[in-house]
Amino acid sequence: MDNRFVVPYNPYLLLKYIAHINVEICISLRAVKYIYKYIYIGFDCANMVMSAGQVQYNEIANYIDARYVSAPEAMWRLLGSHMHDRSHAVMRLPVHLPNQKRVTFKDGHEEEALEAARSRQTMFESWFQLNQRDPDTQTLLNTDIPYNYVHYHIEAASWI
Repeated sequence: MDNRFVVPYNPYLLLKYIAHINVEICISLRAVKYIYKYIYIGFDCANMVMSAGQVQYNEIANYIDARYVSAPEAMWRLLGSHMHDRSHAVMRLPVHLPNQKRVTFKDGHEEEALEAARSRQTMFESWFQLNQRDPDTQTLLNTDIPYNYVHYHIEAASWI
């Protein structure tokens, strides 16, 4: 006889909640990913319709008709809370001297990459344009720009 049939338990939690609570430590990143995915997995639903002929599938109507929102989720969303959040989003401003911006290229395509770099503004250059375009930004630090403006749009090469 050995202890493989004995379930580990926490005596403090057993006395406090008067219930058996199995406590395990999750230290791997895979465990955290699994728990996060499990929390936001969604609801179970099935739509079945029997009809003759061709059926017009309306995905939006099926989503609205079959969606179940529990009371805690409804309250959470009514209060405007986010389902998940990041605490320290960092957006680094790549600083460079005039005509010395970073250029990456494949072998044999150096001239095309240089021409594209000349015609495209960097985040740093568009930050200066934003300061010229909107006088309110002159009182903000660079770290405050993402909170007051939508992210730096790469295709447009500007702050929106």
